[in-house]
Amino acid sequence: MTRTLPLLALGLALAAAVRPAQAQRGEVATLVVHVVDEKAAPLPGAYVTVAGARFGATTDAAGQARVSNVPLGNRLVIVSRQGYAYDRRPGVFQPGGTVQLEVAMRPAPVELEGITVTTQGRNMDLVRNGFYDRQKQGIGAFMTRQRLDDLRPFRTADAFRYMRGFTVQSFGARNVVVSNRRGMGCIPKVYIDGAEMFARSPREQSDALDMLRPDDIEAIEAYAGAAEVPAEYSLTGNICGVIVLWTRH
Repeated sequence: MTRTLPLLALGLALAAAVRPAQAQRGEVATLVVHVVDEKAAPLPGAYVTVAGARFGATTDAAGQARVSNVPLGNRLVIVSRQGYAYDRRPGVFQPGGTVQLEVAMRPAPVELEGITVTTQGRNMDLVRNGFYDRQKQGIGAFMTRQRLDDLRPFRTADAFRYMRGFTVQSFGARNVVVSNRRGMGCIPKVYIDGAEMFARSPREQSDALDMLRPDDIEAIEAYAGAAEVPAEYSLTGNICGVIVLWTRH
């Protein structure tokens, strides 16, 4: 009996040590990225990083990269390679899950000395995604890069202090953007470059907005109520409105 008790105590101690390790493994996720060039051919040598992850990964000959131990929640995935314009993608990482992304990289534009090309002050990415067309309709609130440079908000949420139809509220140490149309606590959905982020609570919305620094944003468009939301962002019923962030490339 005297020998059994120490063995039993040792077994319980080992089990207690294993359980936290197993729980810790479940509190991270994995990212698998397949990167191709403009001709859809595998692109080796591209470096993949995830906001909050300690290490990144480089794509192999098949254009594949795997990043382990990614913290949970809304995370920004950044893919870069010399000679190509870097790519940003949002991802939602669940406990023990694997997020798979397909990224097609575009060659970086070559700057030629003595040649100036203008688009009448318009960003061509915003032209392609319809930002200016929606702005012309006069529905919603819009903020361009020039306005952001004038305001110099400390955090992304602070920009909404100057946008019609929205209020910035404090939830502990977090700033959260709420819609004035539906009363206090109505959390608008968040899209980054057209992709919806998982933001159903004040904390999740704050995490999604903090994924981008104000300097990373090319433009913002925001709609405070369901009646204002454009068709492309109203598929899932956004009664609290929608926030759309467009990143700089």
